[in-house]
Amino acid sequence: MRARIALLCLLVVAAGCAAPTSQSAPPPGLSTDGVTDANALVRAHTDALQSQSFTVRSSTTMRPQNGSYRVVSNRTWRVDPDEPIRGRVVSSRHTVGDTPARYAAGPTRTAAWRNGTTTYQRVRRNGTASYRRVPLFDSPVKLNAALQRNTIYRLSTRRNATVEPVDRDGQRLYRVTAALNATAVASNASMTLLVDSNGVVRTIETEQTVRYRSGKREISSTVRIDTLGATTVERPDWYGTAVTTTGNRTAEG
Repeated sequence: MRARIALLCLLVVAAGCAAPTSQSAPPPGLSTDGVTDANALVRAHTDALQSQSFTVRSSTTMRPQNGSYRVVSNRTWRVDPDEPIRGRVVSSRHTVGDTPARYAAGPTRTAAWRNGTTTYQRVRRNGTASYRRVPLFDSPVKLNAALQRNTIYRLSTRRNATVEPVDRDGQRLYRVTAALNATAVASNASMTLLVDSNGVVRTIETEQTVRYRSGKREISSTVRIDTLGATTVERPDWYGTAVTTTGNRTAEG
């Protein structure tokens, strides 16, 4: 009997077949049946990223339900959470179609650099750049914002959710698809996450209808987190101008 089993194994290997290997368990907060604890997922995501650099890219499109224009906002964070925290964020916005003046008049590009508790910001508007030193409380380079914690936590307002294991580039991921409860200002909300086995939420896609005083807007957003542990956060070339312009000649960096 043992000889027959050994011969069968040799034939399987020779045919290029391999027995299935055991897959990793879902990350904290998820199971194959659904989302079990949104808080646990947020904690796992945060813990995994607090000790390594990472890059976050987000794109948000806003369009009115009754209108022919749209506003597209893009933002990229590069963050090294080690002390002192270093981070850069670049935001831009462009409009398409017959856009109201209140949207077209905003700054076209905003950049910020943070080293520890010091943040400088550059704002470009109509081809002109201005600089200011930003108080820490108002800094756009905040770790929690870059981690997208509040967005992920919206899973706690789910009506229902499914979890499906998928394989991408040899990596096991978990696709979370959820419909969210309506609020006083948001309806038809849904989100899709791709989570790796360590609990890092690699992709977040959301859609919702938001009620404004001037009417309802359809808002969709995509966030991608990548370059884990390999993101470089270098001081921007405009740093010296920002220090000189704001009159602070003792800034870190």
